[in-house]
Amino acid sequence: MSPARAAVDREGHLLRLSAPEPDGGLVARVIELMSSMGYVAEAAAEEVVPGRWYQRHEIDELSAEEASVLARRWVDSMSSAGVVPAAQRLFGPLSAVLLDTFRRAARTGIIEDIDLEDPRLRSALPDVEWLNVREWLLLRLGVGLDQEQD
Repeated sequence: MSPARAAVDREGHLLRLSAPEPDGGLVARVIELMSSMGYVAEAAAEEVVPGRWYQRHEIDELSAEEASVLARRWVDSMSSAGVVPAAQRLFGPLSAVLLDTFRRAARTGIIEDIDLEDPRLRSALPDVEWLNVREWLLLRLGVGLDQEQD
């Protein structure tokens, strides 16, 4: 039996399976596996066509896109909140650190916090500005400052 191919949509909500032969219970096995991992899984009653499907070899491209989107949102939010002057200086370093985090998660299967001490982030701003950005990021990530200091 030839291997099935899988692809995901941009949001990661849909999984498309393509098998060259009748699935032989493949869909049922995938639904069982996804359910055992805590996901709600069901076969689509009809063909679903998102804007784009990402295959295994394109996951890095999707991660880069997501890192860029998230970094842009955070930088824009920091700028609007007046966290630091010229917050756009952080876009490149923040995007790179997020991408490294996503790649590590894809490689290991373990989702870790972003490395706020990464030199690319630290060197983007003077220390006093970095402390404001770091505090903002910690709050955004849901890490209480009192927790972190313990």
